[in-house]
Amino acid sequence: MKKSLTAIGLSLVFVGSANAANWGYEGSHGPEHWGEFASECAQGKNQSPIDIHAATQAELAKLQLDYQGKVVALTNNGHTLQTSIEGENVLT
Repeated sequence: MKKSLTAIGLSLVFVGSANAANWGYEGSHGPEHWGEFASECAQGKNQSPIDIHAATQAELAKLQLDYQGKVVALTNNGHTLQTSIEGENVLT
């Protein structure tokens, strides 16, 4: 079972590098060029990235994750592995 999961994981890594998306954060793939890769990125005036400098210290409770669902799809979107889950999933 471990060997199968390792093989699947490695194949996803290699597929991702072969089909990587065209955008990035520097050079000819930086934010100023995103509209060349996806037309929706050339519309509007409030596009990402937003340069946020302010930070606020806060004492927050730990997040509690409760996953009762099951993974129904894994999609490599070129930047990350996107997971689609069905069922009850709670983050508190």
